[in-house]
Amino acid sequence: MTNILLYIVFTVLGILLLYLGGTYIVDGSVMIANKLKIPPIVIGLTVVAMGTSMPELFVSLFGAVRGESAIAVGNVIGSNIFNIVFVLGVSALFMDMAAGKKILSCIYAFYVYNVCCITYYFI
Repeated sequence: MTNILLYIVFTVLGILLLYLGGTYIVDGSVMIANKLKIPPIVIGLTVVAMGTSMPELFVSLFGAVRGESAIAVGNVIGSNIFNIVFVLGVSALFMDMAAGKKILSCIYAFYVYNVCCITYYFI
């Protein structure tokens, strides 16, 4: 019972720290943009993007250091797949997304290539 309570406390503490860290990075990024007279979009595309990629970086780094390369590879592949699918899915909710046959054939070829590479890696 003590372990469960400890896990709950750590989970709540982690969520709180994640919220505070996100707030500070956004506020700090806006302050940097204002001081250096850089458009906020540039800061958003660089500093905040790097900040949101840090969890994946650390999971992959710790997995590689511990000799668990499957965690590092799975984290990179899963993160990229989720980011692509989520961004495209949310974008499709707000506007029509049309693609020609040429673009779709390139996308399908890319998917087939990726599936073959991933399958080759795990076999």
